[in-house]
Amino acid sequence: MVKNISGGKRAKAVGRKFETAAPSRLRAAEDPAEMYAIVTKLWGNGLLQVTCADGESRKCVIRQKFKGRRQRDNHVSLGSALLVGLREFETHQNTVDLLEVYTSADVKRLRSLDPAWRLLLGDQDPMEDDAIDIVADTTDAAEEIDFDEI
Repeated sequence: MVKNISGGKRAKAVGRKFETAAPSRLRAAEDPAEMYAIVTKLWGNGLLQVTCADGESRKCVIRQKFKGRRQRDNHVSLGSALLVGLREFETHQNTVDLLEVYTSADVKRLRSLDPAWRLLLGDQDPMEDDAIDIVADTTDAAEEIDFDEI
């Protein structure tokens, strides 16, 4: 009989079947057909509406690579920052493919490296919670109500 040199049962290997290491390098737009985009609408069925760096609104297709198990790192939600690729084989150029999903830390690194992010985002960062300033009304409601008339 053959000696079991693997160190026991295969339970550990099966349990780690879908684990992958995190990518070490940040992917930036290298080709003219690649551009940065922000998600503006979620349509479902693997389709999104994105606003690209050139200011146009396009339909984005989520490829199979970003679906299924282990999509925690590839979670796309409203306001997510993406790298998309134009379809060069189409004449209308209204459809793009999803190439990369960026986290808030990636967006901060890309803003310092690439000027295209500054054009797309301006001074606001959609990944930050304090990006939207709420202006409170400073008038006192208690001063306006006359309690003697009640």
